[in-house]
Amino acid sequence: MPPYSEILSYYKATPIKFPHAHPKLQRQDQTALRSIQTNTFPHLSRLHKLYPTQYPKLCPKCNQVATLYHTAAGWHKIHKPPLTEEQWSEALSSADYDEQCRTIARAATGALETGALD
Repeated sequence: MPPYSEILSYYKATPIKFPHAHPKLQRQDQTALRSIQTNTFPHLSRLHKLYPTQYPKLCPKCNQVATLYHTAAGWHKIHKPPLTEEQWSEALSSADYDEQCRTIARAATGALETGALD
């Protein structure tokens, strides 16, 4: 196994996929944004994989698979207008404070509406 210093230098040299959270965001919002960017923010599809008897895989509002994209951006009944997958990807990659706030709000609203955040 390589020494820790080699591992650390490898990761320092690797380009980051997503920008860091804006410094004006509160700590809990920074954590929420990073979990949204890494697809670990609570959504029914993910919770169903972890707890199949407690959470349904489908959205209770429209019977589509409740992925993070669906609940946070593509669900037309709550997000008007819904974002395309390309727009969602751009929102996740944005370093803009306002865009990061909107992304967090969209994900939280969708998770609350579907019951993924209790």
